[in-house]
Amino acid sequence: MKEAAATPARLEAVIEIGSTGLRLLVVEVSPSGEWKVVDRAERALALGRDVFTSGAISRESLLQCLAILNRYREALSGWGIGDECVTVVATSAIREARNRDSILDRVAVKTGFRVRVIDGIEENRLMYLVVDHALREAGPKLS
Repeated sequence: MKEAAATPARLEAVIEIGSTGLRLLVVEVSPSGEWKVVDRAERALALGRDVFTSGAISRESLLQCLAILNRYREALSGWGIGDECVTVVATSAIREARNRDSILDRVAVKTGFRVRVIDGIEENRLMYLVVDHALREAGPKLS
């Protein structure tokens, strides 16, 4: 009698387009739902400065954002991670930008990423979950 093959872990990624930069996190998710970070990257980009001073994201900042996202796409390709396993979220800078729709369209056309703009409450909830996970991992170290 053959044993059933164990379900392998899968790789997933999250990209956050924030007010101060773009962050990439690649995690390995086990069949039980546990996950561990296997790669991360962060590039500074002051989208918030544009939005909170002029109300819109500048062309220069958009071009830098697109370049960073395309670098992240190359990294994801190297990991063999397809779009179905990538979540891209944007927070307050894009949420508040008066040119938000055109920015999101340009990102989709130039990178292929579909960006989900999250509201402030959801942003806080996700931050809580990340901190909760980090504290559980560091539990014995903190005591």
